[in-house]
Amino acid sequence: MQTRFLVPGALKRVAWQHTTRRVQQRSIHVDCLEKGTNGEQTKYQAALFIDNVFPLKMSRLDIRPYLVLRNSGAMRKKVQGLLPELPHGASISDIDPHFRDGGSLVHFTFEAGSGLEAARDKAQGVVDAVNTHVQAHSKQRWLGLATRALAVRGVPFCEDIVRMLPSKRVRVEFCGPALGVEQVYGEFRPYGRILDIEMPNDAARWAVVHYTRLRGATSARNCVHGDVVGTTKLLLAYVRENREHVAVQWIKDHSKFMIPLAAAALIAAIYA
Repeated sequence: MQTRFLVPGALKRVAWQHTTRRVQQRSIHVDCLEKGTNGEQTKYQAALFIDNVFPLKMSRLDIRPYLVLRNSGAMRKKVQGLLPELPHGASISDIDPHFRDGGSLVHFTFEAGSGLEAARDKAQGVVDAVNTHVQAHSKQRWLGLATRALAVRGVPFCEDIVRMLPSKRVRVEFCGPALGVEQVYGEFRPYGRILDIEMPNDAARWAVVHYTRLRGATSARNCVHGDVVGTTKLLLAYVRENREHVAVQWIKDHSKFMIPLAAAALIAAIYA
């Protein structure tokens, strides 16, 4: 068997900075909890991810999240307050805040016919209704970004590993046949604008998706991890960043806020 060695300079990069292409989202993941008999409805469970509810945790020394909420009960109460009454007879079964990622998973149950497509359509209808509501009524908007409700297409990896902090770059492992660049783009574009997609070659068993904003990466990881495309399962993990430059990068990303503040500080220092 021939072994190929790839160097960083040989990486294939595909930039999508100015694309306006529409991407059709794939189906939400639903689990059958209780199969109906004698014409009764079947009970299903699905999940959605609400982003931009809490401040993202940028480093282990970042204390901003702890200044907002101090316990899981308060976080669940905050998420509960964002949600409307669910349509189609759906009911909330669990709220799982992902404090580090700035959002929360909301699991809900509902009844539908025995057909899986009908169940997916009803679950997506619930997500669409919640998304419309939170965008219209949510008062807390971190950094001026609106809250979104997104359908969970995979099986989220719920962990609290201290060093696994959010990053704009997400590594995607292909457990099965490799996906092409266009397939990767179609999977991940709905969560935010993509700056770059890195793949060693068209048959690579992994890819790195680089978003322009952290919220795109955090939403993708919570919604796509465990999704199956054809016969390929997708496993996602944040790419560890050099945290020494986080503050500088944050200032660059939010220059419209920092420039006026810097000017005000300079004027205050001159006339002090």
